[in-house]
Amino acid sequence: MERDDYCGMAETLLLTICDSIGARPVGSRENRDATELFSAWLEECGFETSHQVFDCFDWTDHGTILEAGGEVFEVYTGPWSAKVDFQGRLVVASSLDELENVDARDAVLLIRDELATEQLIPKNFPFYNPVEQRRTLSLLENSGASAILAATGYNMEVNGAYPFPVIEDGDFTIPNAYMTDLEGLRLVEMCEDGVSLRISSSSVPSRSCNVVGRKGDGDRILLMAHIDSRSEGSGAIDNAAGVVALMLVAEMLQDSGHGLTVEIVAVNGEDHYANPGEVLLLRENEGRLGDILLGINIDGAGYRHGDTAFSLYGVDDSHSVMAREEMVAHGIIEGDQWRQGDHSLLVQNEVPALAITSAELIEIMSIAHSPDDVSDVVDPCRLVDVASAVVALISRLSGARKSINPS
Repeated sequence: MERDDYCGMAETLLLTICDSIGARPVGSRENRDATELFSAWLEECGFETSHQVFDCFDWTDHGTILEAGGEVFEVYTGPWSAKVDFQGRLVVASSLDELENVDARDAVLLIRDELATEQLIPKNFPFYNPVEQRRTLSLLENSGASAILAATGYNMEVNGAYPFPVIEDGDFTIPNAYMTDLEGLRLVEMCEDGVSLRISSSSVPSRSCNVVGRKGDGDRILLMAHIDSRSEGSGAIDNAAGVVALMLVAEMLQDSGHGLTVEIVAVNGEDHYANPGEVLLLRENEGRLGDILLGINIDGAGYRHGDTAFSLYGVDDSHSVMAREEMVAHGIIEGDQWRQGDHSLLVQNEVPALAITSAELIEIMSIAHSPDDVSDVVDPCRLVDVASAVVALISRLSGARKSINPS
């Protein structure tokens, strides 16, 4: 198959995932549609597939309304928030000292300033949980508040969002919403007679899964891309593009044999507050991480502007040379290391890893998790280059393995 044919295939797959299926939050029907598509594709390409299934919730936001002093305020539902219909007083806390002493029983608690400068790590997040943030979460949960509002500024670390949700945690027990710092100031001025807050959301039990495709024998090359997305936009650059690249790799390898096991995984949960797919992937690989020769994570690749970029983590000298040569040969430059993707699971467990993304990370961050993350931001032919580079590298690694173990 010629490159142009693969480009057409990549475009069709991208449009199917982004436009026909759409946003794919964990637990949603769309998420299951995407995993079924991926699984069927791998099977057609000759991969033996399995599913790592986990329980979760399908959460839907039906909108939030906030009123005070006869005025309506622009406010957004906190992701994974429970519903509430409340009328009563508003109390304000701007610092940890104020939060420790505030009486928020039977009130809406507005947090701002020092308390609203960063997003809080979910309280049961498995990979990172700083002590200071745990203290803040505990004070919030023990405040007695009927609901929490966060008035925030602009935050580049949360994809440049303004405002951004301070709380994004399905395990957090208090209904919550967020607004801009300017709306927060206006609210304080208008709240003498109390506030009316209605958060409308629903949450029903559901299931999702990682899809694992396996082909070959021997040490593993583990290829990953997260298949879930946020509910905003269609999750094109984050990360339908990575999923399409994996599907192209499977297509290119369907008639090939290697002296290695190629394991292709659609991971489910990178954009979820609890990373359930990542937790399960590690559990399923307990005691087996040592047989991974190289892990490759594709996330945010294929952006139409700038270059596609790779970075290496703990890869030995000989394999680093191969990786650099094959990436550069396919037009992929070496970029800065970044730790926000699923390759961090491997890095933390001392598994050699390679990550492929787009060099314009600041622009990518402003698009991801937003309505602008649609199929037009991705160049399908760049995904063909990524897949071709990965396949060439697998061939090089396999050849090197055979020369060491000719039997």
